[in-house]
Amino acid sequence: MKYTVDQQQQVHVGFEDEVHNYGEARRRALRWLSREDTSSLSNIPQHEYEEGLLQRYALATIYFATGGDVDDNSSSGITTNWNRCSQNKKTICESDEERYLSPYSHLNWDGINGKNGYVTWLDLSGRDLQSSNNDGTSSNKYLNFLPMELTLLSPSLELLWLHENTSLYGTIPQYIGEFKSLLSLSLYKTSLSGTIPESLYELPKLTSLRMYKSNFGGSISSSVSKLSELKWLWIHENRFEGVLPGESLGMLKSLEGVTLHGNQFDASASSE
Repeated sequence: MKYTVDQQQQVHVGFEDEVHNYGEARRRALRWLSREDTSSLSNIPQHEYEEGLLQRYALATIYFATGGDVDDNSSSGITTNWNRCSQNKKTICESDEERYLSPYSHLNWDGINGKNGYVTWLDLSGRDLQSSNNDGTSSNKYLNFLPMELTLLSPSLELLWLHENTSLYGTIPQYIGEFKSLLSLSLYKTSLSGTIPESLYELPKLTSLRMYKSNFGGSISSSVSKLSELKWLWIHENRFEGVLPGESLGMLKSLEGVTLHGNQFDASASSE
């Protein structure tokens, strides 16, 4: 496969950002897990304890990487960009048990569902997630939308919703292809950009892909035909261009709804 100059830069800078820009979030997550987390995970069987630690670390890294807690120099304590269920008790939340980084089970945290001790749903929609790099400035446009620690949830994750977070920048990472159990990916009304990676077309169970009203671009690959379970493809009002792979889309026998308007597709030709 040949990459455009922009795609080459995306791969290179994305890797650099993984190493560099999420470093502070990782350090804070490890510090929280080792020094501050007072959960009772140690009261469960060893294999569940180890898996629980990995999941809590992954969720804590995501939390810190998206502005869940923001360091400041004031005496007011914890500040946050999140508008719901952060550590900051000024944010609304139905109960302290549902707050992120609470000492209760992470499967009880707001927006998370699980089964048999594993996270199956991660819904961070409408939470004012804030992309930032390690020095607190706006995210580089090539930054993966979430740190690679997300893949620690990949064996069981069925739903990943990040929609309606307009300060969430970055791209869909290649590692999205590791989420073989994923049923629903929702990224609409964000500031996410970049192309759809080929690895996304390798998700065998994906039924819903919602990316509309964001800044995604590039072309739609003929590999879209691999998404045999896809029912809803909503990608309108982005920056997609090129020729639609009509024959490949026609092979999606489960497809019930598709929206393409508001892009720059070439309607005068077909790639197949």
